[in-house]
Amino acid sequence: MQVAAGILIDASGRVLITERLGDSPFAGLWEFPGGKLQGDETPAEAMVRELREELAVEVGDSEHFMHLMHEYADRSVELDFFLVHSWQREPIACDGQAMEWRFPADISVAELLPADGPVLEALLGRDRRV
Repeated sequence: MQVAAGILIDASGRVLITERLGDSPFAGLWEFPGGKLQGDETPAEAMVRELREELAVEVGDSEHFMHLMHEYADRSVELDFFLVHSWQREPIACDGQAMEWRFPADISVAELLPADGPVLEALLGRDRRV
Protein backbone atom coordinates (compact mmCIF):
# COMPACT_ATOMS: atom_id res chain seq x y z
CA MET A 1 0.00 0.00 0.00
CA GLN A 2 1.32 3.45 -0.91
CA VAL A 3 0.40 6.50 1.18
CA ALA A 4 1.21 10.21 0.92
CA ALA A 5 0.86 12.73 3.74
CA GLY A 6 1.30 16.46 4.12
CA ILE A 7 2.89 18.23 7.06
CA LEU A 8 1.39 21.72 7.10
CA ILE A 9 3.77 24.12 8.87
CA ASP A 10 2.48 27.52 9.99
CA ALA A 11 4.51 30.72 10.37
CA SER A 12 5.33 29.96 14.01
CA GLY A 13 6.65 26.47 13.23
CA ARG A 14 3.64 24.49 14.42
CA VAL A 15 2.46 21.47 12.43
CA LEU A 16 -1.09 20.30 11.87
CA ILE A 17 -2.00 16.84 13.15
CA THR A 18 -5.39 15.14 12.89
CA GLU A 19 -6.99 12.44 14.99
CA ARG A 20 -7.98 9.16 13.36
CA LEU A 21 -11.70 8.58 13.41
CA GLY A 22 -13.42 5.87 15.48
CA ASP A 23 -14.06 3.41 12.65
CA SER A 24 -10.51 3.33 11.31
CA PRO A 25 -7.50 1.26 12.37
CA PHE A 26 -5.61 2.97 15.19
CA ALA A 27 -8.63 5.17 15.99
CA GLY A 28 -7.84 7.86 18.51
CA LEU A 29 -4.19 8.20 17.50
CA TRP A 30 -2.93 11.34 15.79
CA GLU A 31 -1.36 11.53 12.34
CA PHE A 32 -0.13 13.82 9.63
CA PRO A 33 -3.08 14.05 7.21
CA GLY A 34 -2.99 12.11 3.98
CA GLY A 35 -4.07 8.84 2.45
CA LYS A 36 -3.65 6.13 -0.17
CA LEU A 37 -2.51 6.79 -3.71
CA GLN A 38 -5.21 6.20 -6.32
CA GLY A 39 -4.66 4.87 -9.82
CA ASP A 40 -1.47 6.22 -11.34
CA GLU A 41 -1.10 9.20 -8.99
CA THR A 42 2.34 10.27 -7.89
CA PRO A 43 2.85 10.70 -4.13
CA ALA A 44 2.83 14.50 -4.58
CA GLU A 45 -0.46 14.38 -6.50
CA ALA A 46 -2.02 12.13 -3.86
CA MET A 47 -0.90 14.45 -1.06
CA VAL A 48 -2.48 17.46 -2.80
CA ARG A 49 -5.74 15.56 -3.39
CA GLU A 50 -5.90 14.15 0.15
CA LEU A 51 -5.34 17.57 1.76
CA ARG A 52 -8.04 19.03 -0.47
CA GLU A 53 -10.47 16.24 0.53
CA GLU A 54 -9.62 16.10 4.25
CA LEU A 55 -8.84 19.74 5.04
CA ALA A 56 -10.31 21.78 2.13
CA VAL A 57 -6.94 23.43 1.43
CA GLU A 58 -5.17 23.97 -1.87
CA VAL A 59 -1.47 23.20 -1.48
CA GLY A 60 0.94 25.90 -2.65
CA ASP A 61 4.64 25.51 -1.86
CA SER A 62 5.64 22.00 -0.76
CA GLU A 63 8.71 19.78 -0.78
CA HIS A 64 9.34 16.08 -0.34
CA PHE A 65 10.57 15.44 3.20
CA MET A 66 10.78 11.73 3.85
CA HIS A 67 10.16 8.31 2.32
CA LEU A 68 9.82 5.27 4.54
CA MET A 69 8.45 1.77 4.78
CA HIS A 70 6.47 0.64 7.80
CA GLU A 71 5.49 -2.90 8.67
CA TYR A 72 2.18 -3.35 10.47
CA ALA A 73 1.02 -6.77 11.66
CA ASP A 74 -1.30 -7.14 8.65
CA ARG A 75 0.33 -5.05 5.91
CA SER A 76 3.34 -3.14 4.64
CA VAL A 77 2.96 0.55 3.93
CA GLU A 78 5.20 2.72 1.77
CA LEU A 79 4.87 6.37 2.82
CA ASP A 80 5.95 9.71 1.39
CA PHE A 81 5.75 12.80 3.58
CA PHE A 82 5.80 16.36 2.25
CA LEU A 83 6.46 19.62 4.07
CA VAL A 84 3.73 22.06 3.07
CA HIS A 85 4.89 25.65 3.51
CA SER A 86 1.92 27.43 1.94
CA TRP A 87 -1.71 26.72 1.16
CA GLN A 88 -4.94 28.52 0.38
CA ARG A 89 -7.84 28.59 2.85
CA GLU A 90 -7.84 27.82 6.54
CA PRO A 91 -7.83 24.05 7.15
CA ILE A 92 -11.14 22.58 8.29
CA ALA A 93 -11.91 19.03 9.41
CA CYS A 94 -14.02 17.87 6.46
CA ASP A 95 -14.54 14.39 7.92
CA GLY A 96 -15.29 15.61 11.46
CA GLN A 97 -11.87 14.58 12.76
CA ALA A 98 -10.20 16.52 15.56
CA MET A 99 -7.22 18.58 14.48
CA GLU A 100 -4.60 20.58 16.34
CA TRP A 101 -1.70 22.89 15.55
CA ARG A 102 1.23 21.80 17.71
CA PHE A 103 4.94 22.43 17.94
CA PRO A 104 6.78 19.21 17.08
CA ALA A 105 8.49 19.28 20.50
CA ASP A 106 5.04 19.17 22.13
CA ILE A 107 3.98 15.98 20.33
CA SER A 108 4.69 12.58 21.87
CA VAL A 109 5.57 9.68 19.58
CA ALA A 110 3.20 7.55 21.71
CA GLU A 111 0.18 9.57 20.61
CA LEU A 112 0.97 9.23 16.89
CA LEU A 113 0.19 6.55 14.36
CA PRO A 114 3.22 4.19 14.51
CA ALA A 115 4.38 5.04 10.98
CA ASP A 116 4.43 8.76 11.83
CA GLY A 117 6.85 8.40 14.76
CA PRO A 118 10.03 8.47 12.63
CA VAL A 119 8.71 11.54 10.85
CA LEU A 120 8.29 13.38 14.14
CA GLU A 121 11.85 12.44 15.09
CA ALA A 122 13.09 13.79 11.74
CA LEU A 123 11.14 17.02 12.25
CA LEU A 124 12.68 17.43 15.69
CA GLY A 125 16.15 16.85 14.25
CA ARG A 126 15.43 19.38 11.50
CA ASP A 127 14.34 21.96 14.09
CA ARG A 128 17.58 21.47 16.06
CA ARG A 129 19.67 22.12 12.93
CA VAL A 130 17.84 25.33 12.02
